Amino acid sequence: MFRLRNSVCHMCRQNFLPVISARRTSKRQISMDFQGRPQFRRRTEREKVQWIKDNFPQVFKKIDISVRETLRCVDKLPVFHGEYNYFWKFDSEQKLEDWVVTSDSDNKQGFSRAFLALSRNKRALFYGNLSTEVPKDGELTRAGYVQLRSPVNPGVRQTHDWSDFTHLVIRMRGDGRTYGLGLQKNYKKSHAFDMAMGLTANDQYHYPLFTRGGPYWQVAKIPFSKFYLSHKGTVQDKQAPMNISEVAFLCFNLMDNVDGPFNLEIDYIALLKDANHEEKHAYELYDLQDHVVSAY
Repeated sequence: MFRLRNSVCHMCRQNFLPVISARRTSKRQISMDFQGRPQFRRRTEREKVQWIKDNFPQVFKKIDISVRETLRCVDKLPVFHGEYNYFWKFDSEQKLEDWVVTSDSDNKQGFSRAFLALSRNKRALFYGNLSTEVPKDGELTRAGYVQLRSPVNPGVRQTHDWSDFTHLVIRMRGDGRTYGLGLQKNYKKSHAFDMAMGLTANDQYHYPLFTRGGPYWQVAKIPFSKFYLSHKGTVQDKQAPMNISEVAFLCFNLMDNVDGPFNLEIDYIALLKDANHEEKHAYELYDLQDHVVSAY
């Protein structure tokens, strides 16, 4: 027999933390913590039982993956020069289920539409229509945004460790548009104060993904050292290399201010190790005064 990690038990317990009730909550049920944030009532026993009935398959899947991670050998096999790891291979409908597609129309902030389906070639097809028309609500001034985001790791370790590799390789067929490729770091381990103030939750590393407008497939090989730090879409003057050992998710963004249909067909997303690539970070670092320009 073996014992599960403490994180597995914590994963099961965290589902019974205080939640916001869908019903109206009286003032007596709400208390304030030391930071002034509302603390809502805990689930009742009946609600806990109902939650287990509704979500048992998902929780069991996480526990199953956690057990596999526990039984797996701790020491990773070495990765050699020129070795590929095909991380996502889109060859069936099942491979597309957990990917998340969003657009500005989902939040009533625009009229763009985006979809994800399996193409005739058995590849992932990200398609839709981009619209820069601004809703007449008197608040928004810009619109036109769609995104395709990778699924979050369902195991206890909710990040991907890509530290053994140097390049991200994508085989795709585009429409001539320039997409944005983003890597989200593990913001859950950020400083508690930063998370409370929302300082680092919107930090992402980006790099442009140029596509050809023809019928031929292309392979983009992007070094991780080329990704630059941005905060809410604004490139930061204070740059730092990304910690590739804790990648939360990968995403494709399109917001090029060009109205019309778009389509991006993706065959696979792989990782490559190039022992000849020694660059750590491709961008200069400027000497700035403290608290002048920084995403932190």
